[in-house]
Amino acid sequence: MTCFHSQQAVEKSLKAFLRHHSNKIPYIHILEELCERCMEIDSSFSQIMNDCMALDVFYQPTRYPEAPAGSLSEGTPNKQQAEETLAKAKNIFAFVQQRLALSSNTTDPPDQTKTE
Repeated sequence: MTCFHSQQAVEKSLKAFLRHHSNKIPYIHILEELCERCMEIDSSFSQIMNDCMALDVFYQPTRYPEAPAGSLSEGTPNKQQAEETLAKAKNIFAFVQQRLALSSNTTDPPDQTKTE
């Protein structure tokens, strides 16, 4: 379940970024496509594309068990895969938070220092 929830956290993070910039939330679950849409707004999202692609494989097989398991032909992810997936999700989440903070601070606050 860790791998599925990691994928879900990244999906929601990317959608939050897109919502912030366009007021629209795309009905897409594929992280690669969501990341591409984010890259149209901010090219630095290319930095997380590989991790998004790595997490994509955990959505469909977990949500729809009858679907092909993709790169998980060996079955359920093991503990190491779960830990790696969680680490990737945390990194992507932090990246998106940073990009949201930067895009929210597009104007500098007024200078609060007093001059005499």
